[in-house]
Amino acid sequence: MTLCGRLEAQQQERETRHAALARASLARFADAPTPANLNFIFHKSYDVAPADLRKSILSLAVQGKLVPQDPNDEPANELLERLARELTPEKRRRQPAPLSPLPVESLQYELPDSWTWARFRDVAIIASNLVKPDDFLDFTHLAPDNIEKGNGVLLTCATVREDKVISSNHRFYPGQILYSKIRPNLAKVVVVDFDGLCSADMYPIDALIDSLFLQRYMLSESFLVQAVKTDTRVAMPKINQMELNAIAVPVPPLAEQRRIVAKVDELMALVDQLETQLATSRATAEKLLEAIVAELTA
Repeated sequence: MTLCGRLEAQQQERETRHAALARASLARFADAPTPANLNFIFHKSYDVAPADLRKSILSLAVQGKLVPQDPNDEPANELLERLARELTPEKRRRQPAPLSPLPVESLQYELPDSWTWARFRDVAIIASNLVKPDDFLDFTHLAPDNIEKGNGVLLTCATVREDKVISSNHRFYPGQILYSKIRPNLAKVVVVDFDGLCSADMYPIDALIDSLFLQRYMLSESFLVQAVKTDTRVAMPKINQMELNAIAVPVPPLAEQRRIVAKVDELMALVDQLETQLATSRATAEKLLEAIVAELTA
């Protein structure tokens, strides 16, 4: 038992050191995302938690550190000016009034020269569209519980009829972003490719920039910090439209937005593989432990 106690203390010390090494390797890669520093994340002597790795990837993506900038891309400030000119009368009607310039304290980090900061209202329009469910019984019904927190994965959904929806819901369309305004700290946001109804606890959003890039930003720590900082409701935190429209958004050139999305998806697929390998390794270790215990107690 004395030896077991020593072993436990050694394991705890090792886990503490491994956690510190993992944090340091993520910080090093975030400061300088080079192939050499990437190797530290996958060092054999410790494991970086997949959730932490996903956060790091998103942070790099929205800071302009994940893909190189192309001087031939249309600069972001020109993109925003063009998008404002091209707004349809319907979208212009839905867009809230211009807000005051972004305060310096809301600009969390320095952007590449071709990027710019904007308000959420400048890059997206909240497309509230409440309808009676009786007219859409066979449509897919989507609620916050149908989205995994923090990663934008859509879970299995039922129809309006199957969920027995009786209250008014928002009608949504393919290509829109659906964002849960309830408990914004859970970061439940997804891009849909089908028609349906979503809970009144969600916002259907028309992105004026690349919808997948905006969704990735809404999953990032940068967005999350802003989404939760103004809410003082303890029982049921939520973000209203005015608060959402005021959030600062880093805007890259449109072509770079698409390159970022492609790179993020590529890296997230690798993290998914890593997570599967870790789960398999843990399952094997648990079986081995069970076998040892069974042998000792036989």
